[in-house]
Formats: sequence, C-alpha cells, structure tokens
Amino acid sequence: MKVAVVGSSHGGFETVRGVLHDFPNAEIDWYEKGDFVSFLSCGIELYLQGVVKDVNSVSYATIGGMEAKGVHVYINSEVTSIDPEQHSIKVVDVNNGEETESKYDKLVLSLGAVPFELPVPGKDLKNIYAMRGRDWEILLKKAEVDPDINNVSVIGSGYIGIEAAGIRPATEWLKDTVKLDSQGLIMTDEYQETSQPDIFAVGDATKIEFAPTGTKKLIALAPNARRQGRSAAYNLNEKRRKTTAVSGSSAPHVYNYKFASTGLKDVTAKKMGIDVESVFLTDDKVPAFVPASNNAKVYFKLTFDPRTREVLGAQIMSKQDVTANINAISLAIQKHMTVDELAYADFFFQPGFDRP
Repeated sequence: MKVAVVGSSHGGFETVRGVLHDFPNAEIDWYEKGDFVSFLSCGIELYLQGVVKDVNSVSYATIGGMEAKGVHVYINSEVTSIDPEQHSIKVVDVNNGEETESKYDKLVLSLGAVPFELPVPGKDLKNIYAMRGRDWEILLKKAEVDPDINNVSVIGSGYIGIEAAGIRPATEWLKDTVKLDSQGLIMTDEYQETSQPDIFAVGDATKIEFAPTGTKKLIALAPNARRQGRSAAYNLNEKRRKTTAVSGSSAPHVYNYKFASTGLKDVTAKKMGIDVESVFLTDDKVPAFVPASNNAKVYFKLTFDPRTREVLGAQIMSKQDVTANINAISLAIQKHMTVDELAYADFFFQPGFDRP
C-alpha cells in the first residue's frame, strides 16, 4: 500500500507516525510545501520569549530521522491537484516550477490554514507580521530586537494571538475535488474520510465533533489535529474507530496569569442558542496555613446544563499553575458526567499541591 500525506505539521506528522505503526510495510510519501518539516507554530511564544534558543528545535521530527524510518520526505513540494479517479497527484517543485505526477493508494490531506489577510487599506505596509510558521517566527525574532520598533499591536485574541491572528483553510484548490462547506473546510465523516474514497483529511482545514453539543465545529488546536491524524491512519483500509469528540481544551498564559478553558462558555452557549447555567468561585490554591509565597488566588467557573446537570465547560485562572485541573473537566464532559457526580469524584489531596 502506498500512502501519500500532504502537510507536515501536527496532523500530517501524526498520520505518518500512525501509518508507520499500523502498516509497517506501507510505502509513505510525505509532502511539505516549505523547506522544513513538522514545525510547531504553537511553540512561537517560547522561542520569542527566549526560553527556546534554536528555532529548528521547535518540531516533532527531522527529515533525516523520518527517512531513517523509511519515509520518503519531499520538501519544497506543493501538491497542486488531485485526480481521485486515477489515484494520482501533481506535485510542483516550488524552487524551479518543475511538475511531476505521483500515484497513491491512500491520500491524507493535512493542509492546515493560512493567516487571514485583513481586507483594509494599508495591509501591504511594512512590519505587518503573521504568527504562522517557521519563516514568520524568524522574522518576528529579528523584529523583536529592532531598536526602531517601539510600538506593537496584536490583532486577534485567540490562543496564539493572545500570547496571533485569525486563519483561513488552505483549500481553495480543492473545491472541485472534495466537498467543502461554506467556510471552505473539508467535509469528512467520523473516520476522517472525505467525499472521495481513499482521500482523508485532518487538522485545521476540517471540523471535529464538539463533545458538549455533539455537533461539528472548527477547533484549530494541535491535540485535535494529532487525534484526527491518528484516526485517519488507523482507518485507512477499513472504518475501525471513530474520531473521539473533543472539548476544545487549551491553556495559554498572559503575563503572570496562567489560565485554561474547556467546553462551552456562557458567551458561546448564548450564540449557539444553548441554555446553560454557570457558577463562579474564588478560592486559594492550597490551605491558608501555607505561606503566601507558595499560595495564590484561583478563579474557577463551571458551566452546566440546568435541565440534566451535565457538565458542559469550565475555565480556571491563577498566578500559579492550576491549568491541569481543566483536564478533569474535559474528561467529565466527554463522559457526560453531572455536576453531582463530579462533586464526589475521587481526587487526591496534599497541602503542598491543592486543597480538599
């Protein structure tokens, strides 16, 4: 079996990793439009802060490492068209424009998205940056030490924007090949297969089931792309396992505050026409007898269905790191637990870590 994977970020990497595990005898062609594989845009913050020194280390894999495992890695290679009937793709070398054709038995698209270009006058001015990809990260790092840059504005308050910018799926070239929705997102079934047999899609150009509501929505997060990639690989030959629903859990930080969120919020629930109730609590991270230097206020909000009392979402924030607590809420959402069941769930207590 010959498997072609287009795109090398989270979803593409996990697909390749899954194929290597589940189909060790498969031939794998891995295509990347840029000159670097498996870059993690979510690592931009750490690099800009100076926590990570080497920009090339912000990745899952290297070309040499993957080739050593038998993967054929093609960088600077843009897949420009697909012929589903012939099971073939056209690939253009972005450096010299040379076009080649390659066959596949199974094709997985991990196309990701491109930064949204604001439709306003001045969009082509100098010093406008997008927080997306390794090349942009290098430019931003240079700008960070430019003495002529004194004022910075950030447009976009999503996960990357708070620490980046809106995105759009890179799918325009696919509109006559696979079914796209009104947003240009690739439509897939629960096994990540598209409207065309043997063509699968994962990552930021697709939707995923949102556990609190059971409906599909765009949740562009690395764990979701990797989960979809793993499902696509596992389901290549037969539909064996559905992609698990997610709650959109994430945990950024701003200045001294670290916060995390999962599931529905009051604002999003109202936009979706869903009736919810929420409770907001403020408490100390650990018991009062612990010195203030090792303690901090914790702000926590829990959202639930007032009729069934099922947990639907939560947010947590503190100057100390309490973000891992949100994982418990995410699991509660996935398992349809009620607030009453959550209240009596078994969690450890140790004064140095938490409070009962």
